[in-house]
Amino acid sequence: MLHQAERKGELADFLYRYTEGNPLFVVQVLQTLADEGVLWYGGKRWEWASVDALQLPPAVDDLLARRIARLAPSTTTTMTTAAVIGRAFEFDLLRRVTDLDEDALIDAIDEAITAGVLDSGTDRDGERFQFAHTLLANSLLRHANPRRVRRMHARVAEVLESERPEALTEIAVHYDAAGDEVRTFHFAMKSGDRAASVYALDDAIASYSIAVRRSPGSAERLQARLALIDVAHIAGHLDIASTTCDDARTDVDPDDSVAHVKVARRALQVQLLCARNLSELISDGRALLEQARAIDAVEDCIVILSSIADAHTRLSQRPESEHAARVATAEAERLDDQLLIADARLRLGAALLERAPQESLREFEVARARFAGIGNRHGIIRCLINCGIAHFRLGSSTESQQAYEEAQAEAEAASIPDLGGLTALNLGVLFQKTGNFDGAQLAHAYAERMFKKVRHEGRRLAAMYNSANLSLDQGDAVAALEMYERVYAMASELAIIDIEVGSIAGAGLAALSLGNVDQAQMSRRRASERSAELGTTWYQGRELVEALEVRYLLATDRVSKAADACDRALALTIDAGAALWMVAECAPLLVRSGATQYAATIRTAHERASAFGLRPLAARLAAALR
Repeated sequence: MLHQAERKGELADFLYRYTEGNPLFVVQVLQTLADEGVLWYGGKRWEWASVDALQLPPAVDDLLARRIARLAPSTTTTMTTAAVIGRAFEFDLLRRVTDLDEDALIDAIDEAITAGVLDSGTDRDGERFQFAHTLLANSLLRHANPRRVRRMHARVAEVLESERPEALTEIAVHYDAAGDEVRTFHFAMKSGDRAASVYALDDAIASYSIAVRRSPGSAERLQARLALIDVAHIAGHLDIASTTCDDARTDVDPDDSVAHVKVARRALQVQLLCARNLSELISDGRALLEQARAIDAVEDCIVILSSIADAHTRLSQRPESEHAARVATAEAERLDDQLLIADARLRLGAALLERAPQESLREFEVARARFAGIGNRHGIIRCLINCGIAHFRLGSSTESQQAYEEAQAEAEAASIPDLGGLTALNLGVLFQKTGNFDGAQLAHAYAERMFKKVRHEGRRLAAMYNSANLSLDQGDAVAALEMYERVYAMASELAIIDIEVGSIAGAGLAALSLGNVDQAQMSRRRASERSAELGTTWYQGRELVEALEVRYLLATDRVSKAADACDRALALTIDAGAALWMVAECAPLLVRSGATQYAATIRTAHERASAFGLRPLAARLAAALR
């Protein structure tokens, strides 16, 4: 029905929230949406714009009012209290909140069932009941005196606090509705802490958000915001983490250097996950490190150093990355903080991955054991993902896949979609390199869905980029060109330069495959201009830029220059997989153009690709040797 296919589920969810499938309500709500201009016919299909709330259609409101009007005033009051508890409620809780004796409450419930306000078949034991429709509960609350409703919420919270102290979230929600700032903050923080401890991350975010809103003072507000940033960071909700960082920085006392460092180092971590402006991040990180050392904030220093190490790793600045990671590890060991030690060892392993993958794997295993010792599932999953990368670098695609699949199972069990997406992203690359193109396509699509779910646009972009690379490797130049153009637009908007440059070069290679040399020349020029910001380091996607240069020079009959460009690129690369891909992409064309010296390069590359199980590359290289 809808033109926006991805929004069909949103409309269905919205309709069900207001109608619960009641045909009359569905018709009335759709008519109201059309009357208010948020649902319209666009010529070929229906379209709609989201709304947070809806004024009930008069026919629906009248129907609800008639049902409620059948109740005696005392029963209406009792049912309003039940509505305060929620759509469903327990008999004993309602009795304690209302202070009614059992017979009086049974009479009120029987009357509400007869009137169609309560569902007659909810609980045959008579212990639990629910409203026949959530709109009935909402209508009762909407027509009650707001002051009375607040008092009811306070009473529910007090009873729960006395009799069910473990119901932290419910207590916090009721105190919030009652307007009790101090007790709302207390229980919301406890609820958030408990939810975070069992990786119920969305629940933790909701609880900490309440705590931020109901903080009685600036110190409590900072405490809640730091907790919210941390859990949103883990969950991959970078929009929430980033916005909360901005709010905290605006709110922090300029003279409070301790608070400033705590907020700023979290902002650094969020920026790192977004993969934006990494050179600037390193510079800002070093300045922040000096501030943290000046106030002896050792824990913050370790986290800052780890973030700097990670940024260097992503820029392929391996010596700087390794140095920062080793300093962070040494400081964490001196502090004897198991979480910080585990995280620093994980970053050290990442820094060592290109130079010493076996040593890198050992660091990941040590970090994993540390995370396991403190029950940190988020850290365990990160280690498993990195173990998968290290195993592949060591030539074991089977062990690599096993590590990814274990990480995937852990991420799903812990309900951490961001890490589930990251695992699928890496598994897709593994499948792509080993020739399981169908598996790669499914993995990339799954990763994109997970990142969209948590609004992690940087990683969603990476999944789209990998899908474009997959189309190029499969020889579908038309699909690759279209996807690279989408990736370029998004990378430009997010200011993720390495993927922006890679997508420009990928589009150029696709254009060459389609015989469009002029478009390839334009891509070559744009890639050269944008890559200047990345310097001479070997970044993600640089192999596409170098291959475009070689292939464009060959397409314009400059064989000698193409050979020189190929030699320079192969000498520069520190990524063995990228080097093999460049040989497969460029060397056969060079040989066919008369540069026969590359036949030996192809044979060597074929042997290595075969040994590493890179079947598509091995097949391309084998074909070139025939």
